[in-house]
Amino acid sequence: PGEVIRFVMLSTHYRKPMDWTEKKRADAQKTLTNWFELTKDCEPTEVDPEVLDALADDLNTPLAIARLHHLRNSVAHGTCEAGVLLASIKSLGLFDFQRTVGSMAWGERPQAVHQAAMNAARRWMAFRDQKNFAAADKIKAAAAALGVEFRVLNENGRQSGQAKINGHPSVEELEALL
Repeated sequence: PGEVIRFVMLSTHYRKPMDWTEKKRADAQKTLTNWFELTKDCEPTEVDPEVLDALADDLNTPLAIARLHHLRNSVAHGTCEAGVLLASIKSLGLFDFQRTVGSMAWGERPQAVHQAAMNAARRWMAFRDQKNFAAADKIKAAAAALGVEFRVLNENGRQSGQAKINGHPSVEELEALL
């Protein structure tokens, strides 16, 4: 995934040659998965000052990442807030997930129909995130009546949405779901 590639690149100082190996990729994936598991249920707070100092020192991302490893150990031992770790990770441009929503259909559908279906799926997912399940169920049922099925896909702890267009809804009908 792109996040792993970004992490491997950040692990090498920008003045040094890139050293890409399968082991580095696997280690990066393992590290990111571990950090994600430690921070998935928290909100970012403040960036660790030592991470900022490393970045201010000629964009020393390897030193910043070394500090992230230290913070990770501190979180695991209960001596640091996970929110500090998460904010520090995000300061490097990592874990800046945008939930993706896609659409699919058999046969030709206008791009505007795909876009309207994805907008409706985003709205459905937002209701789910807000735990407004009555509103989520209502929009999902209305979409199903138009021949559009909403799904949540989980991959590596990340959720994305899908609008599967089985029928032939109009853009107006889909926009009415919003």
